[in-house]
Amino acid sequence: MLGLVLEGGGAKGSYHAGAIKALFERNYDFDGVMGTSIGAVNGALIAQGDTEKCIELWETVRPSDFVDVDDKKMLNIFNKNYDKESMGYLFALLRSTLANKGFSRERIMRLLKFLVDEDKLRLSKKDFGIVTVSITDRMPMEIFKEEIPYGHLHDYIMASAYFPAFRLDPIYGKKYFDGGVYDNLPINPLIRRGYDEIIAIRTNSNMPHQMVIDDTVKVTYINPSDDIGGTISVYASSLERNIKMGYFDAVRALDGQKGKKYYFFDEGERVAAVFASRLNDDAVEQLRVLFGMEQSGKEAVIRRLFCELRARLKTDFSLTDYEVLLAFFEKCAEKCGLERFCVHNIESMLKSIKNRFENDNNIDIISFNNLKLGGRSKTLNSILEIILRNYF
Repeated sequence: MLGLVLEGGGAKGSYHAGAIKALFERNYDFDGVMGTSIGAVNGALIAQGDTEKCIELWETVRPSDFVDVDDKKMLNIFNKNYDKESMGYLFALLRSTLANKGFSRERIMRLLKFLVDEDKLRLSKKDFGIVTVSITDRMPMEIFKEEIPYGHLHDYIMASAYFPAFRLDPIYGKKYFDGGVYDNLPINPLIRRGYDEIIAIRTNSNMPHQMVIDDTVKVTYINPSDDIGGTISVYASSLERNIKMGYFDAVRALDGQKGKKYYFFDEGERVAAVFASRLNDDAVEQLRVLFGMEQSGKEAVIRRLFCELRARLKTDFSLTDYEVLLAFFEKCAEKCGLERFCVHNIESMLKSIKNRFENDNNIDIISFNNLKLGGRSKTLNSILEIILRNYF
């Protein structure tokens, strides 16, 4: 059986949405979904068959959908516009929250009931489970939908996502807390149900998660390739970026693409040899001079080129030539501020880097002081300049 596990993380749940989109584009069909905190909310939507609703949630949600706040004023605070009005509003909000022992959960429950259809979820053939912690009983709970009393499904999902800022309202006289304090990535409950393959979408949360109890189960992790913001960063620009990152990180994991922050089709090791063959005589001569090599042939210069890249990028020396090239061009792309969320190959990445400078009408911007690819070292900058001037 194939299961999906969603890690908790508040607004980081927007990352789930992008990854889920990539999964369902590839026709993944899950037998069960398990989630903690915001993972429980997103998981409920997927388990009831409303994947599109999950994605739309993160494309349109605002802070005021969760709590009673002024969106514009909160956006000013998020953007660090600490003017007198914004700070006055923030302090008043904090005083009110403290006086009321937390935010009311009225708005977030209203949103949850709008999103999650209890009957639809219960009728679904997919397993659905959440993790929460009973404060009253001082014990964690891994609970599936059939174990939850009818009419209280939303309460238990909310119990899994009890962010400390909310008031702790009891369920059947017991108080619960966010399941992330026990297991923020609940893989084991599905394993105990007999699942033999699991896809786990991470948020890189600092909350604990339990070690996988059976290493024979195939677990594929989809991990954020960059920072995806804070737990309460419910703002359009942050959420949009997280959705894109989730999508492209999932595509890389599922389709076997290469790269760390950027995304490359896997062209295979032959590409390093093709790249080297396309360096013309002028490029080889300039590299020979740069490396202080006297009367060396092209093959020796190319070997030295990859040695220099390994050393100055401080990469693992076990990396192949192709992997070293990817690491170098990723570093160049990042310094040039190239758009991350598209898929490149070596040649298209080089063209994009070159176009960035040519569009600025200043190819000479590739200099030791401007790009600073290697910190104090001038060598990486010189290598890039030589390649761009002679490769095409």
